Amino acid sequence: MQTRPDGERAEAWPAAVALILAGSPLDLLLIRRSESPLDPWSGHMALPGGRLDPSDVDSVSTAIRETLEEVGVALDRSTYRASLSPLEARGRGLKRTFPVIAHVFRLPERPVTTPNHEVAEVLWAPLYALEVTPVLLDNGRGPGLNLGGRIVWGLTYRIVASFLKNRKNFQDM
Repeated sequence: MQTRPDGERAEAWPAAVALILAGSPLDLLLIRRSESPLDPWSGHMALPGGRLDPSDVDSVSTAIRETLEEVGVALDRSTYRASLSPLEARGRGLKRTFPVIAHVFRLPERPVTTPNHEVAEVLWAPLYALEVTPVLLDNGRGPGLNLGGRIVWGLTYRIVASFLKNRKNFQDM
């Protein structure tokens, strides 16, 4: 298990994700994580992001770095709009929860994506398709959205729902 310089285990580090909106009408960038026994969110629909690295200046830097690594999209602070309130997460096999902060970015158009080995698929979902009433999933894991057979649930669903609930608070969206 990796540790930070202060001795804290990596499992407890905060994480950040990028909620990227592009185009007009707005589309949201989602990824399907690759299957891996080492990934607690293996195969899930997600937003690009990951754990804060000791070299990151802040969690916005984490979201920018992880987006470039995972999907090849170079975000910059000029496209940053806001942060959502942190949500607690716990992946399969993790003993503790940790905070995840979603940072909202607005791009004029969809960028070309080049997914790395962590990403099985990139999906641009129309924002209007996410503004529908969630359905109770057959697996009993709570509310989620079915986007053409791709299920958005759990933490990703909670982040997207939080954004949609508070969307009127974001200017230029």
